[in-house]
Amino acid sequence: MTQMTQQQLAARDAFVAKCKLTEDVFIRDMIESQKSDLAALTDPDEAVLAYLYIQESYGLLDEVSEPFEALVPLVKLEQAAFDEVKVRATAKKVIEDKESRRDIYMKLAMRRVHETTAKFGFDSDECRMEMAKAIEYLPDDVKTKLDARARELGLMPAASGYTADGAPVFTVDALAKHFGMDPEEVMQNVGDCSVTVDAASIHRAQ
Repeated sequence: MTQMTQQQLAARDAFVAKCKLTEDVFIRDMIESQKSDLAALTDPDEAVLAYLYIQESYGLLDEVSEPFEALVPLVKLEQAAFDEVKVRATAKKVIEDKESRRDIYMKLAMRRVHETTAKFGFDSDECRMEMAKAIEYLPDDVKTKLDARARELGLMPAASGYTADGAPVFTVDALAKHFGMDPEEVMQNVGDCSVTVDAASIHRAQ
């Protein structure tokens, strides 16, 4: 490994410090915007939820937010009432955070679909597999419709059965034949997809 010179080390440290400063400025600007929006809220549930996001933003700076009552002049909550509302707001934030993560994962999955399409073509098995993976991050109602449409278009093999909630179940053999893969390849990839595999078919003689 090449040893960095003192000048290179100094340049690296300066670059890291600049990146950190830029990030801090961005977070502080975001906090000011969040606080401005919060000050105009009158609904306790909305206000507490917004306050939780502000606390999270301050946490990125290793700092503590001002008290709730100092940031929300239009909402008056005693501690007991605040704690009660916070329980509901926290539960809602968990759902919103999950949706936000799913949106990020979906964008990454679609990027892989586009890259695979450009490399292998839209009708390729590689593209079909990436599309099957991307379906996992769609809302459940959209996922159900797309799964049905995929079967109609022949993008997925016929299901061997259905789960109690109506999700199609496929055998390893059917997936392997449909995608032109070995059973071992199917099992390596199926964990990244929304496909439900018949567990009894995994070790079944092919």
